[in-house]
Amino acid sequence: MRDRSGLGRWAPAVIGATAIALATAGVVVGWTRSDPDGGRVGMPERRSALEGSTTASVGTAPPTTPAAVVPSSSAPPDPAVLADGTYPTYVRGVDVHRATVTVDVIQTFMGREAVRAAMEDGLSRRDAHEYRYWPVYVRNENALLRTLPVSREVAIRFVGECESPGTRTAALRALRRAVTPFDTTYYYSVTVAGGSVVRIVQHVAVPAC
Repeated sequence: MRDRSGLGRWAPAVIGATAIALATAGVVVGWTRSDPDGGRVGMPERRSALEGSTTASVGTAPPTTPAAVVPSSSAPPDPAVLADGTYPTYVRGVDVHRATVTVDVIQTFMGREAVRAAMEDGLSRRDAHEYRYWPVYVRNENALLRTLPVSREVAIRFVGECESPGTRTAALRALRRAVTPFDTTYYYSVTVAGGSVVRIVQHVAVPAC
């Protein structure tokens, strides 16, 4: 007997082949029915595996790495280093071979300031008044010694001499003779520029007579 659809006995084979083709394409067709509101309910369409994979990757940000915290590398200033400027000092040592001088930075006061400083340091008014006539009153409260490099172009001037010795070596040798052995008869103004001593001037620290 012939089937009313017109497919006859080939209908099951055709329908089966069609279902296999649809399944291979990744599409599943669900039965639907009308709901009371006029809509259609049933199994939702499923996207292909390729489309689903692409959608999942959209909007995914790579994990962020916290910024590394850089510790502060600032170190306290070295108390043995002198900034550029001129300082009253006692010269405690001279190394001619290494071209260095070792200095003890002091404070100097003159005239009325010398009297006031001497009284602050414990001298009586009568004794302190004597320093008004001295070349300088020296206060030395810090025992720190600093060894500084001497510039090749250094100028060293001594009391009673008009010019500095010709070379750095000659000038350092003359300075070494002047401070050996050490005493407080003279003090020296030391000028530092760029970390090196560029000028040294000798001064009398006590009355001449």
